[in-house]
Amino acid sequence: MDSESLLNHINELHKDIIINSELITDVPTIEVKPEHWVEVCSSLKKDVKTNLHSISNYGAVDYREKLGGFQLVLTIFSHKHKHRVTVKTLVPAQGDEEPEIDTVTTVWLSADWFEREIIELFGVKFKGHPDPRHLMLDDDWDEGFPLRRGWTGTDFIVKPEM
Repeated sequence: MDSESLLNHINELHKDIIINSELITDVPTIEVKPEHWVEVCSSLKKDVKTNLHSISNYGAVDYREKLGGFQLVLTIFSHKHKHRVTVKTLVPAQGDEEPEIDTVTTVWLSADWFEREIIELFGVKFKGHPDPRHLMLDDDWDEGFPLRRGWTGTDFIVKPEM
């Protein structure tokens, strides 16, 4: 199945749930509301035409000022069908809020460490996460979330103006 056919199939499968869909560098990319995050991910893994069984990449972007939250970006792939799909959702948040969304470790256990990084570096909490311990930062870290826009910690070096 080519990328366009795959995107059409996913759109048909989730026509009432998908907010936006497009091909980005020939990769089907869909955006869903946070309340449908796990549902869509689970469906994409189980559907025989998609069979998206592995995570390629999973991260977050701080779009609080621009879009009003943190965007989660998950790229999943299928060895069987040799295709990949990117799924996005916007977790609403303002200021120093620590927003919550359901974990996708119930769909792919390999999401564990990706979500732990997002918890530590962005402050997005994953409901039902099996092991939310620190992964990268010290256990006693209390200086906020280093990948949030505007973060300034004690070791933060401001880039000089050019």
